[in-house]
Amino acid sequence: MEIKEAVFTVLSEMKDCMEKLDTQDIEEFATDIVGAKRVFVAGAGRALLLLKCFAKRLSHAEISVHVIGETTTPPIVSGDLLIVASCSGKTVTPFAIAGKAKEIGAKLWGITACADSPITKYCDRILVVPGSGYKQNSAKIVSVQPMNNLFEQVLHIALDIVSWLVQEAKGISNSHLCSRHANIE
Repeated sequence: MEIKEAVFTVLSEMKDCMEKLDTQDIEEFATDIVGAKRVFVAGAGRALLLLKCFAKRLSHAEISVHVIGETTTPPIVSGDLLIVASCSGKTVTPFAIAGKAKEIGAKLWGITACADSPITKYCDRILVVPGSGYKQNSAKIVSVQPMNNLFEQVLHIALDIVSWLVQEAKGISNSHLCSRHANIE
């Protein structure tokens, strides 16, 4: 593999995928986060790792945020916001968590590559990140990269943009964000 060609391919795929994101959904996603009393995130594998990064960004912006499955996570209750990510929308753990949260009465935002994936039946809103390395049913971009790299790359950037929108909506300066960064690492 030619490294420069690989870099161009990755960036080109990411650009194509980012251009297909619905900007109104991104704005409404940020608005729902700002308006929520508490936010929870759930996923599996690398999608969960990206949601943990996102949760950290949200905590810097003074959002009460928790990661499902962590030992200090409180119970989710009716009216809380759950953000659940699964590229295929079929991953067992996020699917089960979404179903239970819906049963409890939480509001759900799902993030998936496929608008018609099974997890969306539980979601009030979905953010479609339309890239996959697998031939998902309705993913708009099937990547040449391994597995779900494209989905995860674009998810990371999209969530950073959402956290930036949350910061702006709350009127939080960059210096204030820094003051909320961990000081024991």
